[in-house]
Amino acid sequence: MKKFSLENYYKKFEKLCSLSYLGYLNGSAEFRLKQKSLFLGNKIKNPVFDYPDLEKTGIEAWKKELISLKEDIVGQENNTVLKRVCLEKVENKITETKILRSFIEKDETGFLENNFKLYGKPSRKLYNFCIGYFRDERFNENKLNKYLNVFEKNTRNEIDEYLDNISLEGSFDQEKIKEIFNKVIKHTGFGGWKAEISTSSRVGFILDHDKKMVVIPQGKTLAGEKLKGLISHEIGVHLLRRIRGEKLGNPLFYLGLPGYERGEEGVGTLKEMALERKGFNPDHIVVALGICFALGYEKNIKKDFRSVFENILGLIISSQKNLSEDEAKNKAWNMCSRIFAVPDWKPEGLCLTRDYIYLDGVLRILDLIDRGEEKYLDLKIGK
Repeated sequence: MKKFSLENYYKKFEKLCSLSYLGYLNGSAEFRLKQKSLFLGNKIKNPVFDYPDLEKTGIEAWKKELISLKEDIVGQENNTVLKRVCLEKVENKITETKILRSFIEKDETGFLENNFKLYGKPSRKLYNFCIGYFRDERFNENKLNKYLNVFEKNTRNEIDEYLDNISLEGSFDQEKIKEIFNKVIKHTGFGGWKAEISTSSRVGFILDHDKKMVVIPQGKTLAGEKLKGLISHEIGVHLLRRIRGEKLGNPLFYLGLPGYERGEEGVGTLKEMALERKGFNPDHIVVALGICFALGYEKNIKKDFRSVFENILGLIISSQKNLSEDEAKNKAWNMCSRIFAVPDWKPEGLCLTRDYIYLDGVLRILDLIDRGEEKYLDLKIGK
């Protein structure tokens, strides 16, 4: 394995590119719960979210340092390919700072433009796939199983090795999830990393590269099979990429190549699907549809938090009959909380588009397989 020589800009690159704009979008868990209660009780039409970490000076300092880092890379990196890709990575981070600035200034146009620059937006093909899913126009099961059959054995062997005879029977609350994750991290030898429970309003799992933590959302409860899938996804894809990338030396490889998220989230999601063998995760389809609804894909009418909530709540109830009404409402709330990061602006259409990449990544990988790219069947890390 080729090891790249240490360059002067590496430490600065790691520091600045370990930060994520998502880390600034955490608020008070207590405040968020109050908004949730008011919203679900129909006391308010749309919630308002607080973002105490959004300080203009901190964001501007991050941006200035990133601009300075670009100059360092140009002057110090002799490998032309690495130079180009590193500059693209830094430019993506600068776009993240612009998204944060748009929050502060309530710049709706800038928010959407930079959002689309970072992630694009769902295609009409993706929207039609999601609509078809709920009209029972199922994806070709043979194509899906062709991947899952090959991948299941590999994933099950991997998860058995990670768990090292740890039983995952029953249900696990946030403390037990943290305990299991830390046992797996220790067993796999991924030193320096740990799992911690979020004290903020975060509702999803995330790798915090700056603090070297797997962040577990507060109040999370998971069944054993679902927990296996998340271990395979968060540790067997995201953390594994980090650890393997470190062996190459350049922080670009362990922080993720530009645009890596779509492919990597697609692989992580497929690993979960391979373990569960229940086909597509309807939650990913509902979230993608929620983003499409917000952006106006249905009858060219953009929608606000409340409208999207009602739309996806109906889809959740109809497709996941094992859930109680309260559980379905909680799930719809969590989805909308990720989609509408800024519902107190002009509420229609102003959503974060990131979460559609989970489904989009899966469909793109399946498309590669459908075109005969058999080598992608053994993908462990998306690029």
